[in-house]
Amino acid sequence: MALRNTTVSYGSLAKFMHWSIALLFLAAYCTIYYRHYFTGPCIRGAGIPCSPESIQVFALHKSFGLTIL
Repeated sequence: MALRNTTVSYGSLAKFMHWSIALLFLAAYCTIYYRHYFTGPCIRGAGIPCSPESIQVFALHKSFGLTIL
């Protein structure tokens, strides 16, 4: 498998970057889904503080986003 792109197909480096970004995007989606549905409520206006687990999951979500960027 060639490392560089050819006129016939993409190279292995382009395929690796494509799938790694796709997996990171899926991981970012899963973390925010987990935070929304499986951690405690986090309503700042009502005085309900965020749980430590919710804050950690959101930080992980932001890390995935910055890595994708």
